[in-house]
Amino acid sequence: ADLNLIKGIMISETILLDLVEETVPSGTARNQLYETPAMAALLFRWLPPMAQHTLLRLLPVEGPLPFAELRSWPTEAGGGRQAQSKALLRLTQLGILHGQNREVFLNEHLRRGLL
Repeated sequence: ADLNLIKGIMISETILLDLVEETVPSGTARNQLYETPAMAALLFRWLPPMAQHTLLRLLPVEGPLPFAELRSWPTEAGGGRQAQSKALLRLTQLGILHGQNREVFLNEHLRRGLL
């Protein structure tokens, strides 16, 4: 019974993240939501463990981070490189990460909401 509950919670969180991605417009509206501490904390809780791990490691980094350095980080949160790739994709889809010239940037609005 506990395993089914956990699976149900995981599925619900995935559906909620998909809903945020599909319904919250990119740009100003999304950034305003991300700056709200309650929304930033809720979004963080909904992320898969590897995405949470990546986001926590990026919070103290100011400015861009070379993508190669990000990929070299150990994958302590579990799942290896495949889980890391999925986490980076999810963070990008939600507008939490964006890249330019082989560098990765954390959404500053979300950073402010979480700090």
